[in-house]
Amino acid sequence: MQRLLLLLFIFCASVASLPAQKLLKKAKSYVPVDSIAFLTADKTNLLVAAWSTDSLAKLHHPSVTRSEARNILRRRAKGNRSIHKKVPPQYLPFFSAARRIDEIAATLPWTANGRLADNAESLLLNEILMGLERKPSEHACAEALLQGALMTYMTDEEGIYVNLFQNCIAHIVTNELDLTLDQMTDMPFFPRVKLRLSGIPRDTKLKLRLRKPSWQTTPTTLYVNGHETEVKVENGYFVIERLWKSGDEVYVDFDLTPRIMPDMLITSGPLKYIPSNIPNEPITIGKSYTPQGHPTIEGQGFKAVPMMDM
Repeated sequence: MQRLLLLLFIFCASVASLPAQKLLKKAKSYVPVDSIAFLTADKTNLLVAAWSTDSLAKLHHPSVTRSEARNILRRRAKGNRSIHKKVPPQYLPFFSAARRIDEIAATLPWTANGRLADNAESLLLNEILMGLERKPSEHACAEALLQGALMTYMTDEEGIYVNLFQNCIAHIVTNELDLTLDQMTDMPFFPRVKLRLSGIPRDTKLKLRLRKPSWQTTPTTLYVNGHETEVKVENGYFVIERLWKSGDEVYVDFDLTPRIMPDMLITSGPLKYIPSNIPNEPITIGKSYTPQGHPTIEGQGFKAVPMMDM
């Protein structure tokens, strides 16, 4: 119970209102979930985690108008986060996180803002996966995971947005494109993300936008076909604009160095870890694993496990 109340405090501190979001004139389009094969074997495979826990969970496609998206953002800015009064206090973080995922899924196409995708990533890999293990919140969290899977990619007339780092293969078809995008990664536990494009004619012009995580505080280098490449950052995304051909690859190594936060939580990339005692430096990725097969973080007198495994 004490840990759940601590989680409530942590959650409330972590979902502070984002700066005002500028709406686009035309929404981006999500790549349909049935066009993506998610390959990870553990619970970070959002589809498998959702349906293995709740086979009745449904994906509610968040199709909203520009006006509706504006209203959602305005309500969020005013702090309207009410949850059903019958929800026990210890489960509020999970229901609140599920509602927040619904809001992000509805508004991300209208903002194309990487900060929103950052928020979704954190909620999905921490509060949502933790809430999935608790009966009162498992259905809401399962449906939030399906929304998360839908948010993996977006497209527009210029190219592709990579919002979430998932080991998956996607067949992406738009009026301008017909290609396969293979994302190879063991995120969030290992730092490399590699993307390979195939099925496209030589010299196909498109913009590939890869989310620049807010938790990435060290300099980041992207490589295209093994060569260091200068890229610009727009609205929370690395932007690579070039002429592409089948077999072209992009990769980046993110910094997952564990850090002790002011609230005594430990973070590694997007993951939150709960320590058994007050943590102190130095800390390292541990040699032990949780029953779910995920590495722990250790230091003198404490061990920390991912929030998703609690």
